Amino acid sequence: TPVVTETVLLENAPSSMNAVVTGAMDDEDQSGNARLGYSGRSEKMHRFLAKEFKDTGAADLSYEEMCRNQTRGRRELIAGCFFELLVLKTNGVINLEQANPLSDIKIAKAGQFAK
Repeated sequence: TPVVTETVLLENAPSSMNAVVTGAMDDEDQSGNARLGYSGRSEKMHRFLAKEFKDTGAADLSYEEMCRNQTRGRRELIAGCFFELLVLKTNGVINLEQANPLSDIKIAKAGQFAK
């Protein structure tokens, strides 16, 4: 498995949540760039989050704020990106924290985010 650095993640990083979820299946699942246990969409979400962390300089990201700023209320984008967050959490790439039911979800880098 190739070493994933933040520089590598930033290459071809999607510029929006829409770019994470949309695209042809050929682009996503047969790219050969996704890591083991990842779909093409999971890889795109990982790259998108790397870009967001770099652009904001923040230690954690607000899922509510990302959705408000980028999805225009499109539920398929919100749900699709949320699913990819769960995949990344399962793979030890990010940590997710939610203080109360229905409150904002904070996204932070975890041990497998980048080397």
